[in-house]
Amino acid sequence: MKLISSLLFIFCSLATIAQDYSVDRKMGAEGKASVEATMGIYQDPSKTKIISSIGSHLVSNLATQPFPYEFFIVDSAEPNAFALPGGYIFFTRGILVLANSEDELAGVMGHEIIHSYNRHSIKQRKKSIVPGILMVPEVLASSVAGDASKYFHRSVKVEKL
Repeated sequence: MKLISSLLFIFCSLATIAQDYSVDRKMGAEGKASVEATMGIYQDPSKTKIISSIGSHLVSNLATQPFPYEFFIVDSAEPNAFALPGGYIFFTRGILVLANSEDELAGVMGHEIIHSYNRHSIKQRKKSIVPGILMVPEVLASSVAGDASKYFHRSVKVEKL
C-alpha cells in the first residue's frame, strides 16, 4: 500500500510539472546563467534590439504567453540558435552573419520560440522519468524473489597487468 501511495504521489507531481510554468522559468534561468558563464553574452545594443524586436513581434502572435520571452546573442562564431525552457532564446554571432534578411532570422527564431512554447525540454525530462518509475514494481518484485542484481551495477575492481 505504501508503494502505491508513493507511485501515486510521483505521478501527481509529474502532472503538476506539466502545468507549472515556474519550473520552465527556473530551469531556463539556471541554463541562462550557465550560457553566460561559458559562452558569454555578446554586447551589441543595435543587434540585440533587432533580435528583440523580431522576437517580440513573433511572440505577440502566440495564442497564449505562458512566460516572458527574452532574446540574447551569445559570443560564438559558430552558426547556431537554441532555446531554453521558460522563454530564453539564444542566437550566436555566427548565425547573425549568415542571415541574409530579417525574414530568415525570423524563421530560425520562430523555430526556437516553438521549442520553448511547446515545452520540449520539460516533456523530454518527463519522458526520462516515467520509464524509471514504471520499473520500480519490477525491481521490487525481483528483489523479493532474490534476483535484483540485474538492475544494479556493481563496481568491479580491475587490476592492471
